[in-house]
Amino acid sequence: MAIGLVLSGGGARGAYEAGVLAELLPWLEERGERPTTFVGTSVGALGATFLASVAHLDAGEAAEALVDRWLDVTQERVIRPILTHSSPRTALRYAAELLGVPGVRLDGLLDPVPLAATADAWIDWDAVTRNVEDGTVDALAIVATSLETERATIFVQGRRPDELPTAALVDYVAARVGLDHVLASASIPVIFPAHRVESPAEVAGWYADGGTRLNTPVKPAVDLGVDRVVVAATHAPFRVREAHRDAVEPDFAIGALELVQATLIDPLIQDLRTLGKINELIPARSARAVGAATGRGYRRVPYLFAGPSRQGRLGRVVTAVHAEHFAGPVGAARAPDVAFLTRLVGGPGAAHDELLSYLLFRPEFTRALVDAGRVDARALLDERDPWRIGPPAPPERG
Repeated sequence: MAIGLVLSGGGARGAYEAGVLAELLPWLEERGERPTTFVGTSVGALGATFLASVAHLDAGEAAEALVDRWLDVTQERVIRPILTHSSPRTALRYAAELLGVPGVRLDGLLDPVPLAATADAWIDWDAVTRNVEDGTVDALAIVATSLETERATIFVQGRRPDELPTAALVDYVAARVGLDHVLASASIPVIFPAHRVESPAEVAGWYADGGTRLNTPVKPAVDLGVDRVVVAATHAPFRVREAHRDAVEPDFAIGALELVQATLIDPLIQDLRTLGKINELIPARSARAVGAATGRGYRRVPYLFAGPSRQGRLGRVVTAVHAEHFAGPVGAARAPDVAFLTRLVGGPGAAHDELLSYLLFRPEFTRALVDAGRVDARALLDERDPWRIGPPAPPERG
């Protein structure tokens, strides 16, 4: 049975995925359901590639290695300092563009140069290739967005060009996945500059974050032929109408969060609903016949969703960590970048903390996210069988 693992984007929320996988991957291995196809977007691309590089290890060791990488993350290993570097640089470049200074342009609000060295240190690229070539890894797929075609491009290692699926809204490209593909997948528009990919030559060009088109790439995993798919996500697979806890008029940060959720959460909801509805329409014993009759090759693909069970889960983690470590003048003095980001999104509050959860690459926060992921995964595995066929249902109110 071919099992696929899909890792969504979410910036600093990738630490939560690592915590989930630390509990989930050993459980899957014990059942003979260890994933061999890895598909990732944005920070999920980094996690998917890392797991492909350690796929020759036992599942527990591989997952804990990913956790260790996240526990070692600091803001300085992802972006250059905001107050002393990014903010002055952004202001100067913006002013130069307004004044028409030739050759100067603003390519992003933050400078992710340290991320390249961090990602390169995380991943043994030769091990990725060995694991693919010896069959330990069936396929590794990384999603980025082509700024030329404005479509999702999926770089796939482990398939020849003639073995790649075709799809209406995405382009599959056979490639040896490397650092540039991962960095391109993580180049959040506006926040980070676009990234240039040179290989393969036929699709060379500028790319941005894959999450802008395909943040939780469930369909590519199915297209690559998996029989079951594990979705490790940083968002709940539904939206629930709730009374807003911020009794203030919506501001910039709340509007920005709405855009983020529309980009990251709504496609996940739609993909899981579509997969669930197709699964329900196809009787397990006649899936092959239905595919032959329709010419579409539809088949049942059970899925396991591992992520927050409720909206706002990771925003509440930010709230708790901020209150413990960064509140007040002393907290602001020991972490001025955190204080700056907090003020930038309008200060504390439910929606503001939810937005901050994408940006805080602080050890205090990543540790709390890893712990939250472990807790949620254990709750999931306490169920008799977490595999699902139909669409996900929101939790009961309360």
